[in-house]
Amino acid sequence: MKSLVSLIFAFFITSQLLATNPLWIRSSAISPDGQKVVFVYKGDLYLADTKGGDAVPITSNVQQEIKPVWSHDGSKLAFASNRYGNFDIFLTDFSGNEPIRLTYYSEDEYPYAFNADNSKVIFGGKRLSENLNRQYPTSYLPELYEISIKGGRVTLLYSGQAEDVSINDDGSLLFYHDKMGGENEFRKHHTSSVTRDIWAWNKESNTHTKISDFNGEDRSPVYSPSDKLVYFLSERSGVFNVYNMNQDGSNVKQLTSYKDFPVRYLSVTKNGTACYSYNGELYRLTAGSAPVKMTFNIKADSKMNNTSVLPISGSINEAVISTDGKQVAYIVRGEVFIAASEIKMSKRITNTASQERFLSFGHEGKSIIYASEREGKWGIYSSELKNSDEKFLFAGTEIVEKELVVNEHNNYEPQISPDGKKLAFIEDRDKLVVMDLATKAKKVVVSDDVLYNMGEGDQYFQWSPDNNWLLFSYSPVMANSEVGLIKADGSGKMINLTQNGYNDYQPRWAQDGNVIIWLSDRSGLKSYANSGRRELDAYAFYINQEAYDQFKLTKDEFELIKKIKEDSEDKPKIDDSDKDKKKKKSPEITPVKSLNIDLNNMEDRTERLTIHSSALADVLLSKEGDKLYYLARFESGVNLWSTH
Repeated sequence: MKSLVSLIFAFFITSQLLATNPLWIRSSAISPDGQKVVFVYKGDLYLADTKGGDAVPITSNVQQEIKPVWSHDGSKLAFASNRYGNFDIFLTDFSGNEPIRLTYYSEDEYPYAFNADNSKVIFGGKRLSENLNRQYPTSYLPELYEISIKGGRVTLLYSGQAEDVSINDDGSLLFYHDKMGGENEFRKHHTSSVTRDIWAWNKESNTHTKISDFNGEDRSPVYSPSDKLVYFLSERSGVFNVYNMNQDGSNVKQLTSYKDFPVRYLSVTKNGTACYSYNGELYRLTAGSAPVKMTFNIKADSKMNNTSVLPISGSINEAVISTDGKQVAYIVRGEVFIAASEIKMSKRITNTASQERFLSFGHEGKSIIYASEREGKWGIYSSELKNSDEKFLFAGTEIVEKELVVNEHNNYEPQISPDGKKLAFIEDRDKLVVMDLATKAKKVVVSDDVLYNMGEGDQYFQWSPDNNWLLFSYSPVMANSEVGLIKADGSGKMINLTQNGYNDYQPRWAQDGNVIIWLSDRSGLKSYANSGRRELDAYAFYINQEAYDQFKLTKDEFELIKKIKEDSEDKPKIDDSDKDKKKKKSPEITPVKSLNIDLNNMEDRTERLTIHSSALADVLLSKEGDKLYYLARFESGVNLWSTH
């Protein structure tokens, strides 16, 4: 729709010309003499005195700079910047001139240290392992390289898994932590076979010795020339703290005792003074003394205006259409918008610091229901037209937000019943709850012994057209997904409609509730342990014999019955030109008939609808049930197909 492309809104960016004691300083590195510290703030490098005070920018590029590393004599600084797309290695000498770009490869590369005579920068990247390496090349396991500070050809140092390298005085020993898997570096309380350990590499003998043995994270080793110790970060105490040890891994000592938050970004001076970040602020630690917090004033103009106008086109990540097809609700940057489907009218519904998700229209399209994460909990809200005479949210003169379900639980994925009287939603990821909107009475209809804890938004359910049933997907323990059916009032037992051990999911109602269709891999290509490609089909369950008999009609039989039905519905036209005649009455709304679901011999009324398995994306059964439309990929690209 044109309105989606043309709509723009203001996005406010918090910035200050002077920031006193700024929080969330990152990638700090103290100078070798301990007099200066470099850190990253809002994507730029800043230089400040370790005693605190004013911090001045070293870089001012609109792109991001990270991971600064000092040369051993303190005259130069290597860092990574993505100003050309991916992160490359750059070099500055603090002269104010443009930083020198050292690497030009198309993958991210990060500096770790300078070599002993400061002539080269040692860095990590994903280029190409040496031919003797038996490890399968992969993007999350980098190799170790070095490059001259004058640029030129890159040399491979080590094709094993080495990061955060620190070097001793003469360059004979390199300390590093390994990387055995793709685990996020900011993950906390992690114990597994891929947690990081610290190693020492003797270059003369070309031997690698593991010098830490904690069954958790030991990382970021930094060599101290004064005391010949290796400082590092470890979770041995429960959270990341600063430790040191001898070069062989003996005599480990804990230097900080934080309990609430992890220590990050460790660096050490020549005389053994440590610098690190804790809870967004910088500290320095001298042996025998308590940590000292460093406070700074950021003095720099903002690189961007406080207000930016951003187009919505291409940024929509969730959208729903109203029942009458006249309104579209969508989410951009965590905010809810409503647009008309046929004219150029749009309205912003929410304007909060929290994210909104899980959109659905309320009864008759006069409200929009969504979940929002506010004050640390997900709650369900409704934005409604205040004036009952108005019909469309996109043209509403006043929109009022109401709390529907806000409590101590996380509540999301709201769906209003077709008659607008009840609300179904997911509570704490693993309970399907139905609430009466008038009385606020709630009932758990599917509990956590069926809906196992998954991610936010991973559960799937759908109301029946007659408001009496809920259709959902679920995964029994150690089994593939099944299709479940349960009464919306929670009475009766849950019914497993599929019962085959294959993956059956995304069920939905069709033909006014007389048919239930879903996707299944029972007939298509499958892989071992559900780990690879699979092919899907659309299957259907006809809820009673009458619906199934209609499905089994031949084309001619179907057309004949359709013609008879159309003829019987024809009525003579009424001449209402005479004003004195009785006025026409408004058409009455026909109540939806309760579905007659026959659960006997269900397998006899279950049919495969697609004639060939494929990489199936979605399916739609026509209202008459004579055509199946589906999105599928057979070779390249997804195409729209139909089956009669």
